[in-house]
Amino acid sequence: MIFIDTKKYEYKKTVDAIALGLLLQLSLFSFLPSLVAKLFLLCRNFGLSADSTILRYIYSCADIIVYMAIFLLPALFISKYVPKNDGIVTYSPRLPKRFFEITVTVLGLITVASYVTSIITIIVSNYGIGFREPLIVPPKNTVDVVLTFVSMAITPAVVEEILFRKVILNSLTPYGKKFAILTSAILFSLMHCNPSQFLHAFLAGLFFGWLAIKTGSVLPSMIIHFLNNALAVFYLTLSAFAPTNVYLYVSSAIVWVLMILGLVLFTLLIKDKYFDVKNDADLQDHPNEFNLALSGIRILVVLYLAYTVFLTMKWIYII
Repeated sequence: MIFIDTKKYEYKKTVDAIALGLLLQLSLFSFLPSLVAKLFLLCRNFGLSADSTILRYIYSCADIIVYMAIFLLPALFISKYVPKNDGIVTYSPRLPKRFFEITVTVLGLITVASYVTSIITIIVSNYGIGFREPLIVPPKNTVDVVLTFVSMAITPAVVEEILFRKVILNSLTPYGKKFAILTSAILFSLMHCNPSQFLHAFLAGLFFGWLAIKTGSVLPSMIIHFLNNALAVFYLTLSAFAPTNVYLYVSSAIVWVLMILGLVLFTLLIKDKYFDVKNDADLQDHPNEFNLALSGIRILVVLYLAYTVFLTMKWIYII
């Protein structure tokens, strides 16, 4: 009984630390970008025009630094205050068997989820509800392409995986691997605060969490996360520099190939029972004692969910 009570206490402390850390992440996300905007205005006061190439580069570099802080500061906070556990997710360079198949599967299914989201968007628009999309400025030259690649592909793949897989997933694994994967995927989806990104972010979070658990490393999820974001940068760059018909043809071809291959490979991997996840023996021996979902709703979790809903509403508008 003492062991069970200790486990529940540690669980509640873990949940509170994660919720508070994610509240910090959302708060930083809400106000830090405005500091970049102020830097932008400050530079303009020194005589640089809004179209200045130097100003764009300064803005892009500052944006990268800010984005890193938005995720790494909460990661440090959560790591400091969650109960210490051995954890199973490290930074070791481990890749699973059939990694190429897994990569194509995940990229394909994320594409399918994005396609389904676009259909849902069209359906709800018939009822007078619209979802705003993030404003992304296409690159204008080679340096812009490099900075866009760093800010949209490399940086998010690294810092988001550190927070949600290395820190949050790792902190939750003592209470069940499946529970940790599902919870971290939900939190990863909610973090985007944008209905048009919820579905594919949740699906990606499930696969990234499974990969981290299976390999004991955050590296595989970082790689696939990076490749997914790199595809988005490729589409953006293609739309900026290629003729419209070439962009539509190439992007459509990639999307359909990825979706078909992803669904086929996913079916084969499911048939081989490749995605099975087993909890640790001590959790399996005492399933009722560790039904932690019934241990009470934490006020910090409620606050986090409320703040997420508040930020999400900014992306919804009435047509």
